[in-house]
Amino acid sequence: MLRSWVAVSILFSLAFTSPQVTPVTPAAPPAVIVLYNGALGVTPDAQGALFYLPQNSEDPPPASTQSWANNFTTLNTLTKTTDLAGYFTSTVTLDRQTGFAITFTTQVISETHLNNHSAGLSVIALSADLQGIELGFWQNRVWAQEGGVDPELFTQAEGATFDATAVTTYTLFVQGSHYWLNANSVMILNGPLRDYTAFNGFFDPYETPNFIFFGDDTSSASAEWRFGLATILAPLYQLHLPLVQK
Repeated sequence: MLRSWVAVSILFSLAFTSPQVTPVTPAAPPAVIVLYNGALGVTPDAQGALFYLPQNSEDPPPASTQSWANNFTTLNTLTKTTDLAGYFTSTVTLDRQTGFAITFTTQVISETHLNNHSAGLSVIALSADLQGIELGFWQNRVWAQEGGVDPELFTQAEGATFDATAVTTYTLFVQGSHYWLNANSVMILNGPLRDYTAFNGFFDPYETPNFIFFGDDTSSASAEWRFGLATILAPLYQLHLPLVQK
């Protein structure tokens, strides 16, 4: 998969329908950092916490567009599949040992992909030590990108059937060596964190500590999607998850 990046220097409720999560009381209260609030009437890059990157993997300029309306920014890369565009930051320390949670509200309007290992909307969260997770969003499925080395690197791993065409608030919890993804307070996906540092592209975000991204990061897929909210809650210190019985 061709991936081209610029890696620059750049409560939520903790009540779950399933499973329940109980945070240990920390020595200091966790901090909530707002990356984007669509209700403020501007696109994410205009709020200063997220950077906007429109890029094309070929010579022509990118045709991707962003626009704000009704508390959401719409980002569209459907015109050219080779377009890459999204919002990113690496300015917030993400310690996977103490834990953190990223909450974001999105809606996939339309998505297309040339293979089963690409997604027009991806969310990336890398901790300070580069361990993290990349999630792909189709209209009817949410899934994790595999880490490691070729040929497994950036292939579809665990996933769940899910209607991503509805406006949904997701919370991605990272603690220790695992992640949990909730959609509207219901857990839909979980698994181990990955190491993506074996990727060797022209620009390599997977070696950028504390990297967060929302958008289209591949020339083999594209999407039109709406973005309404993004915040970080950290630290979580410790999550107690009950055993899930089958």
